[in-house]
Amino acid sequence: MPITAMTVQFLESPLAECGVALPPAAQTASDTLTALQAEASRDVVAEAMAAAISTPLTPKNAGKRVQDLATALTARSRAVEAAQHYERAVLDQFRDAIVAHTDDLIIAMRPYFDAAAKVVQEAGALIDPDRPPTTSDGLHVLEVAQALDDAQRRLSVVQTARIRVCEMGGYAEPDASWFIEEAADSDALNLARMWKKRGWHRLARAGFTLRLNTPAEAAAVVSNAAANANAAEKAKQRARVHAARDPLRDAAYSRLGL
Repeated sequence: MPITAMTVQFLESPLAECGVALPPAAQTASDTLTALQAEASRDVVAEAMAAAISTPLTPKNAGKRVQDLATALTARSRAVEAAQHYERAVLDQFRDAIVAHTDDLIIAMRPYFDAAAKVVQEAGALIDPDRPPTTSDGLHVLEVAQALDDAQRRLSVVQTARIRVCEMGGYAEPDASWFIEEAADSDALNLARMWKKRGWHRLARAGFTLRLNTPAEAAAVVSNAAANANAAEKAKQRARVHAARDPLRDAAYSRLGL
């Protein structure tokens, strides 16, 4: 997908908060973009004028000064366009480096995610999202509640980074399967999706274990939930067939060896 220099900044910021460095090729591309932007915004006319007034204008240097300033004026008017000609290839280099290291970047974010998830998971076990704790709940519960907002904010930073990393390879619709260890079946996964929209605390409160998954791991959560749902449906069908059987007819067939 096409990306812009702003896209690079939007990805770098949450990754940096998670303590995750860009892949070397992506960092090189980012630094190159910074250099291109600096050159595009450089005031070469002011530089030329400063150089001109540093020594007296004379009949001998007047012609050169005019040419230098004319060159600077032309450069300033075309610098942005020139930088853009180079920018596309550098942006593609950045995107390709991120795509090649998608799993590595997600795995590198796990320590930051896990530290925040531990707080949210504990809050899910101890605190009803619809009933703020009071002093009667005890000091530890109050401490968990106090740490909860920042923990949820940090999980959302990881979510932002994960979305933007995956967007480099194409459109990526965020899903609860990105952030849970497993779902018992498709119904449970749909519940996880519902609770995720209402916040990390409610997702944990609903009994889901938080985990930051790579794309393949998230896909496995979805496929396993579907497989479990299919297995459960087949078991129900077998139970319905068994319940509908006529025991007298079965006994008669048995005596006949059928």
